[in-house]
Amino acid sequence: MDRSLILSLSEDLHFSLTEEEIQDIQKDFAWVQSIQDQFTQIDVSNVEPMTSCVEFFEQDLRLDRANPCLGKEQVLQNSKKIKEDKILVNQVVRSSCDLKTR
Repeated sequence: MDRSLILSLSEDLHFSLTEEEIQDIQKDFAWVQSIQDQFTQIDVSNVEPMTSCVEFFEQDLRLDRANPCLGKEQVLQNSKKIKEDKILVNQVVRSSCDLKTR
């Protein structure tokens, strides 16, 4: 990974890097690239595709059973704030507009 790409990415992500950090990123990327190169040299022509990283058997899985769920009235009974048959909750995620008004 060249220096200009690292600087471009850091600018896009809104953080600055020291010269030492840039060199560390280049070293780390070179190491990852060398590992990738080693993987490409492995002959996998006689290897069956893997469908799972763990072996399991059908009897290890539980049966999928549908359970009855609560009715709308029961759910609304347990809610503190209701409006037009909907449960009201406090805002969890703020938008960038909310941050500018603070």
